[in-house]
Amino acid sequence: MVMRPLMRPLLALAASVALTVPLAIAQPAQAAAHSPLSERGLANSSLGAGDIPRWMSRGTTPVARQTFLNGSLAGGPALCVDQSGEAVRGRQARQEMSSTVATRTGKDIGSYIYQYRTREAAVRAWSQLNSLAAQCEGRVEVDVAGDGIATRMVINTEVNQTRALFGTPGLTLFLDYDAVIEAFDTEFAFVGDSYVSYYLAGTSIVGVAFSSGEGTRGVGRVTRGFVDTMSIVIAQRLERRSLRG
Repeated sequence: MVMRPLMRPLLALAASVALTVPLAIAQPAQAAAHSPLSERGLANSSLGAGDIPRWMSRGTTPVARQTFLNGSLAGGPALCVDQSGEAVRGRQARQEMSSTVATRTGKDIGSYIYQYRTREAAVRAWSQLNSLAAQCEGRVEVDVAGDGIATRMVINTEVNQTRALFGTPGLTLFLDYDAVIEAFDTEFAFVGDSYVSYYLAGTSIVGVAFSSGEGTRGVGRVTRGFVDTMSIVIAQRLERRSLRG
């Protein structure tokens, strides 16, 4: 399943200042040839341990764990959950690079790059992703039973377009979920949230997601601001490297 402020006033100010830097250069790109990146190029564009601010790691030492998937093993961008409890995903990519950092117990943030064969293929995948996102239901209730295990889930989803980058608006999704699992006369309850920000860059769709499964409610304004900022930063890294060929 997919995604507290410390010194809130200062962090809110820092987040707003951080946003002004990428936005200043987030102008439509001139027509140019984009080339897919190598595994190394994707890794170097991804979220790294050095990208994580101290207030988010809360005294831990951030470590980025990267996974590269190629061909049929690659997936597509995750969006929401349908009435059967299955994840709704965008078009399968040619390569997928994920880089996740655990910030505290039950919380993590990660970047997800879905690279397609050409720029045109990425644009088509982006268009389909937005069409699918528009169909995400605001509230889904799922009941699944089998093999002595019963699961009840309620997932609330918010979908929004966000500021444009390289002339194309971004896409954000917030998921709030409750789950109760009954297995062998034992009941487990889970509460969590996730927030993801997607952009089109180069020959890829780029996402940064924050997830919390420790029973807290909501993803704060400062955390959302950081996710939005990092999705822009990583998209810019990818765009620059893609244009170099």
